[in-house]
Amino acid sequence: MALTVNTKYSGQRLDHVDLRDVAQTTFAKGVITDVQKTADDPIGVIPMVKVSLDDQEFGDYLPLFYHPKAQYWDGDGVLAQDYDSANKYFKRAWMSFRGDDEVVVMLKEGRPAAVLGFADGKPRIGEDIIRVEFPLLDPAGDHFFHLQCSNQSLYGDLDEEKNGPDGLDLGLTEEHAFVNYGGYYQHPANPLSPNTSGDSQDWIECGIVGGDHWEAWHHILEVKYHYHEFCVPVGPLLYIFQVYWEQYISGTSHSADCDECAEIPGHWEPIPGPGGNAVMDYAPACLGPVTLNESWMSVDIQCRVGLYSQELIDAIAGNNVTATAVHDARAASEPWGTEYADTYLQSWDLLAVQSSMMAWNKSPNWAEAIFKVRPHDG
Repeated sequence: MALTVNTKYSGQRLDHVDLRDVAQTTFAKGVITDVQKTADDPIGVIPMVKVSLDDQEFGDYLPLFYHPKAQYWDGDGVLAQDYDSANKYFKRAWMSFRGDDEVVVMLKEGRPAAVLGFADGKPRIGEDIIRVEFPLLDPAGDHFFHLQCSNQSLYGDLDEEKNGPDGLDLGLTEEHAFVNYGGYYQHPANPLSPNTSGDSQDWIECGIVGGDHWEAWHHILEVKYHYHEFCVPVGPLLYIFQVYWEQYISGTSHSADCDECAEIPGHWEPIPGPGGNAVMDYAPACLGPVTLNESWMSVDIQCRVGLYSQELIDAIAGNNVTATAVHDARAASEPWGTEYADTYLQSWDLLAVQSSMMAWNKSPNWAEAIFKVRPHDG
């Protein structure tokens, strides 16, 4: 039996055609088992869901007759409270629901006909914004930015506190569900500098300063490869931010007016050493200790997204991708990061976000990044 919607008053309300319809209408608590995707967009969502009642699953998709809050979140050509009269759903209602939600189901003649809201009675504002917080190594302090998922873009400027469309707090207090840490690969230690672990290059540079003034510099560069997956549920979708970056640790020691340095020509001449590292067969005794300076440079960021499900979460949690594998794939110009089943690579230009961060003159420390969303329990 079809739903009857009354539009006589402001908004849309479910109505009954007669007393017989009233008698045949009941309500039950159900659990969402699936959210319908669009046919032309692998991650597009339609506000239609499947439910189970008392562990009995029903095959038909039901409309979400759930009133979104005005302006949360308007999209391209569609407002938050736009209503599809043919299918009897609110076009943006899907942003408030996800799999496994307990919901109120309207039944007609004992069959599910529509989902009206949440079984706990708490309204959910549509989820669309992610807050990303992280420290920088220099200057000190925490920084943040907001991402709007539906627009695949920044929401406001970097380090700008933002409110919702109605001026109220965004309520982004819940940290991301979990992180899949791919570890890091570090080059073997260089025998020329045994007190520094993971040297990828190590060389001596000598040259003339002024007329006959010689200086020697001892350069060290360490490189580590890192890979993280940050998994963030937003409405019915799970966003998997895959971040690969390289950590550079560099240091220099030098000595001026060195007689020993004057005996060799100026050069920049790394010689391959054990393990493929670059070493010098000459190290002036006048060089002082090397002080390492830590710096970070994020190399690549991408985002995969799929329908939120326990199966997808389990697959991510059990994944054993390593930073070495990601580095090797990128070096070979091959796709990198895990292509989880039924997830798709978003078209976000997240590297543009990364470039904007360089206004701080330092890349973010992704190892300590925190992703925050609105709590889904209302």
